[in-house]
Formats: sequence, structure tokens, C-alpha cells
Amino acid sequence: MWMDTPLRRADRALAPEAAEALLQTGSYGVLATADAEGLPLATPLNYVLLDGALYFHCAAAGHKMQNLAARPQVCFCVVGEAQPVFHHDFTTRYESVLAFGNASLVEDDGEKTRVLAALCEKYLPTHMAQAPAAIAQSLARTAIVRIEISRVSGKANRAGGT
Repeated sequence: MWMDTPLRRADRALAPEAAEALLQTGSYGVLATADAEGLPLATPLNYVLLDGALYFHCAAAGHKMQNLAARPQVCFCVVGEAQPVFHHDFTTRYESVLAFGNASLVEDDGEKTRVLAALCEKYLPTHMAQAPAAIAQSLARTAIVRIEISRVSGKANRAGGT
């Protein structure tokens, strides 16, 4: 189902462990979806990686959720460090990873609670004392989406030259 196109610059490929580390530590990602007619939508999101799956929270309705219902196949992009440099030419030091998979709505309240707690821990670790009450208050109206990752492709240019 997924195209397995090799990287043009194979020398810049991230090892699987490095790609997973970037997914674990990235600040945000961009979710790429398509509607029933194939029109694309790219949505920036905060997210968390748990047990090998990506999770994000959102409203239960909207453009993104319509796309996921029509076509659950997604791509999720995370960009880590990026810095323009002049090294005898114009280039950029960067690291990025693409995760491909199928998205599905999480129905189990226990799993939803665990994901929301992990999001709180990742983004607001100094406020974990308030997290359980906030999670309980918003659980019913908050959608959680799981992306089961089927393939990951990472790439980096750390040297700064071409």
C-alpha cells in the first residue's frame, strides 16, 4: 500500500533508532491527510509517541476528522533541528522524519486518559498536579487519534555542506 521510494541521498538517512528518537522528542508534527476526492490537508499538531504509535488530540468533528473517516492513511512529519548555514554554498542543517500509517479514533476511556496524561507530561510537566482534573473534565468531548505506524523514513544533514 505504501510506496517505498528510496532516499535520493541515502547517505543522509537516519538509522531507525535515530528516527524513533526524533519522533519521541519532537515538539510538534504536521499531519497530512486527504479527503475522499484526494484533496490534501496538512495540519500542525502536538503529539506523543506511546508504545510505538503516534497519538494526538483534537475536536471530534471538523475537516481533519472528515478526511480521516474517508481515508485513514496518513503521513506525519516531524522536523527537529534546522539551521541555515553558509558552507561554500547555501544549505541547511536539519533532521526530519516521516511516519506513515493508518489513523483510527481511540474509543477506550482508559487509553484516552493515558494519552492525555502523556501529552500533559510532555508539554506541561510542571503542572501534572492539575492534569487529572483537566483530563476528567475534557475526556468526553476530546477525540484522541492513534496512528499505527507502518513505515518510518528519516533524513538529516548535520555536516552543513552538500
